[in-house]
Amino acid sequence: MLSMNNQEIKISIVIIGYNTESYLSEALKAIDKLQVHQENIEVIYVDDGSNDKSCDIFNTTTLNCRKKMFKLKENSGRVIARSKGAELAKYDWILFLNSNIVVNHDLIIEYTKSISNCDALVYVGSLKYKSQDSAFCNYLNHSKRGINNYKNHSLVHYTNVLFSNCLVRRSVFDSINFNINLRFYGGEELDWAYRLNEKFPNKVRASKYAIALRNNHPNFIDHTNKLLEFGEFNFIQLNEALQQDIVKFKVLLKSNRLFLLIFKFMLNLSFKLYKTPWINVMVIRLGFLSAILSGYYKTKLSSDFKIT
Repeated sequence: MLSMNNQEIKISIVIIGYNTESYLSEALKAIDKLQVHQENIEVIYVDDGSNDKSCDIFNTTTLNCRKKMFKLKENSGRVIARSKGAELAKYDWILFLNSNIVVNHDLIIEYTKSISNCDALVYVGSLKYKSQDSAFCNYLNHSKRGINNYKNHSLVHYTNVLFSNCLVRRSVFDSINFNINLRFYGGEELDWAYRLNEKFPNKVRASKYAIALRNNHPNFIDHTNKLLEFGEFNFIQLNEALQQDIVKFKVLLKSNRLFLLIFKFMLNLSFKLYKTPWINVMVIRLGFLSAILSGYYKTKLSSDFKIT
């Protein structure tokens, strides 16, 4: 079933999670139903210092394939967890998932087709989202957003690499590791994919029919508040060219108190207007940008004040 030029493809599935006992069991059951020769996959669960029953669930869940677990002593963030998963992986391909991701039964088949049909180091699968916030859910599943906007096997811009459902050749990590300085929420995928694109341009492809479901995604306000954390802590550590790629206009990287007030106002406005038909896509994107920049300006202005 898994073959490329008469050679078997073996995949290490790396799942990371933190306090996700309510999701992990469903994720593992879906993996166990994958249409794949079970001897060609292994499942690695890296627990990011959970204090619930996540580890017990993994240990007691019976899978038809090899499985192993590593628990971090304390909550250290997704970068550390994924780095450990990549270190533990023994097969040539690593499929990165999160513990709240439920894969389609033909996911591996579709990734295998992609490997056979086009040359790449990274294949990005599709994500379908479930959220109690219907307006935000419609945005997340929009046909023009992310991998939905690409043809199958087409080249993908690095900003669309998401490790919630992503297949990576393991050898890539010999030269491009995760940035362990990014200890808080957000940006680790962008940072890694940016450096991948610098060293190996045009090596990311869409595997559009390798589909997984992201369960119980946060509502717009909660998600945007996480982007405030990204702006405040991780965004400031990114390469300036990458920062500009995210915010689009270089002038926005020059922090001042007026900008902070403007984007705080726009952020609060987005909370009120994002459910409005016809303008909700624009408002949601504006809310994302406003959150990132509000956090960024907060850190920059605090740093500038200390220097003076």
